Amino acid sequence: MVQFSFLYAFLGLQVLPALAFQNCPLLGRDFPLPKQLSNSSAIRNASLMLKNTLDASLNNGTLASNASSFSIEIFSTHQNDSLFTYHHSSPLLQSSDGVKTIDSDSIYRVGSISKLFTAYLFLIESGDIHFNDPITNFVPELANAPSWSTQDSLNVVDWEAVTIGELASHMGGIARDYIGDLAAATNTSVPGTPSCAATGPCSRSDFFKLLLPQPPVFPTSTTPVYSNIGYQLLSYALEKISYQSYPTMLQNQIIKPLNLSSTSYYTPPAAHGVIPGNATSSGWNLDYGDFTPVGGIYSSSNDLSTLGRSILTSRLLSAPLTRRWMKPRTFTSNPLLSVGAPWEIYRLQLSSPNAPRIVDLYTKSGDLTFYHSNLVLFPDWDIGFVVLEADYEQFVLNRNVISDMVAEIFLPAVEIAAREEAGTSFAGKYADQATNSSVVVRVGDGVPGLGVPELVLGGVDYVAEVLSQLYYNPSIRLYPSGLEKNLGHGDVEVGWRAVFESNTTLPDGLFDDSCATWFNVDGIRNNGFGIDDFTFTVGEDGKAKSITSRGFNVTLSKV
Repeated sequence: MVQFSFLYAFLGLQVLPALAFQNCPLLGRDFPLPKQLSNSSAIRNASLMLKNTLDASLNNGTLASNASSFSIEIFSTHQNDSLFTYHHSSPLLQSSDGVKTIDSDSIYRVGSISKLFTAYLFLIESGDIHFNDPITNFVPELANAPSWSTQDSLNVVDWEAVTIGELASHMGGIARDYIGDLAAATNTSVPGTPSCAATGPCSRSDFFKLLLPQPPVFPTSTTPVYSNIGYQLLSYALEKISYQSYPTMLQNQIIKPLNLSSTSYYTPPAAHGVIPGNATSSGWNLDYGDFTPVGGIYSSSNDLSTLGRSILTSRLLSAPLTRRWMKPRTFTSNPLLSVGAPWEIYRLQLSSPNAPRIVDLYTKSGDLTFYHSNLVLFPDWDIGFVVLEADYEQFVLNRNVISDMVAEIFLPAVEIAAREEAGTSFAGKYADQATNSSVVVRVGDGVPGLGVPELVLGGVDYVAEVLSQLYYNPSIRLYPSGLEKNLGHGDVEVGWRAVFESNTTLPDGLFDDSCATWFNVDGIRNNGFGIDDFTFTVGEDGKAKSITSRGFNVTLSKV
């Protein structure tokens, strides 16, 4: 057993006065992945509420019913069919090119979700090994660009300093676009200006004629600046690295392996498309050329759900690479929004009967002519949702309103379902008479993770006799680590970490914030393991059979 005096000396903790208390969980999920969402009453109720809210919003004008068509798909990695599906077909589709009634295989242009395809392809082909390499290693036009010097950083981009990873995360400090210049649109007779300057798409040579004279916006890695140009450069670099064309890679590395029958680089038949108006005026059949990896791909809600599942399950990437990819690469001035490659990462405060909790939503939105899209992944629970929209008016934008509805109504229900499953699987009393040990595990409303109100090991009450000397009114909560071992015969040993806290809050100053539990994980070790290291043995039915304290080398069976 760990001696009390050693614990005090190691942690340097003291008993603190009682103040208001809120648990400080570790970042990430506080319960294991819920695998029976369709059986949850919370999910069924949320689905009904979401449907009723959408119906009412179309009737009362909150959502444009005539000017907009849209598709919604909510999916989980633990089932092939969707958790929730909703399609709205504008009455105006009856006189439009394309489908008249929308289903999950109806095709939209997805705009900048194309960037997600491009980043995914890059990682499939070469991983993130090149993320710190300069773009000039792979794009000769940039390697031969005018030399940069400290004497004129205002007008000349330092292309040697711009890396693959910075382009992927919009940190290259370069211009947003190379087309749509107002002066070029009104005066295309400027000498040397390619005729595509106003509308695009441009050939590769014309693209660089327009790009190279453009000044930088910021020095690299200063602040995120959204850049379409960056992703066109990434597609050129990817073709150089792989010695394949982008359309070939898209087809062979993503579309075929995932059987994405409604996804394409080139314009699909209009008969399968959601087309507001005719195929020309809506932008449906506009060829974007080399800009397609930036914003020109076509897909459906069904295919994007499959794409999202593949990312969450690391089907096409290794799990470590997926975890690296799905992390922020930079902040923005909004504390609730970070930027990945190319993720737009929103932090959502879940307010529910359960513990209020911050969760990260990994999203990629897109806008192209009259099309708007959103793919949202919720890694904590391996679910996501898709919103695809096609409008008859340019500024309708139902997508954001719908995405908010889904996040506010459905995600708290997933948290409830996860809590319920965890209670069924893990809550109870565990004991080992031979060592005079017992553990009680509970799931409670208003608090994250599994609570441990009773922890007796070798006859020592660690809550009353040990932790109370280190923490005021001690709290023990268990959080899943995501580590596991297959024991055979359907049994799995799953890892958890305990967080020990005082039921108090330190003064809320910048350097005096009490929510720093990540500092203490694995802080005290015994027998080669942290004393916060616990595992459950879980049977084929998903229910725990025993709990093991690896630090104290004792296993307790569920009673």
